[in-house]
Parts: sequence; C-alpha cells; structure tokens
Amino acid sequence: MSAAAPSRAISAGGYSRPLPGFVECGDVFVIELLEREPAGALLVGVVDGLGHGNEASVAAHFNPAQTESIKAMFLDRDALAAMPVSEFVARLVTAS
Repeated sequence: MSAAAPSRAISAGGYSRPLPGFVECGDVFVIELLEREPAGALLVGVVDGLGHGNEASVAAHFNPAQTESIKAMFLDRDALAAMPVSEFVARLVTAS
C-alpha cells in the first residue's frame, strides 16, 4: 500500500468591520486561488484605505480590471523576483 498524497486543502477567511459610528469600512481583504498556476497558488492580500468611512472604503476597493492587473503581476514570478521594490509599489499604485 502506498502512502496517500499530502492534502493541499486550505481553509481561509477574513473579517472586517467599520469603526463605531461609521457604516462603511476602509479595510478590505482578498483570498483567491490562482487556478492558472500549474502548482496552485493562493493570493492573499490586505488593503487599508487609510482613514474611515466612505472615502476609505472607496480607496480600498479595486475594480475587476485592477484586480486582474495585480494578479497578472504576481503570476510573472521571474519579472517579480527581479523587480525593484520601488517599481513594485509604483505598479500597485498605478493599478489602483
């Protein structure tokens, strides 16, 4: 009898809530399986919209095109490994 392959199951979740007195929260998280990765990869991110309420909420949320742009950047591992930190941050700011 051969040994069973190790499980790759991952359970993940997150929770955010607005500051008392506010309706919206400027903290956002993303947990997404990157299915295009042959070995499988999990994208985990946290965004702080800085501030409180509606303005922080708007600043923290990405639209779908921005999310795809950020995922594409992370999937190009060779380019990401060679990228200076300043360029990485500039690309994130440009995507948002």
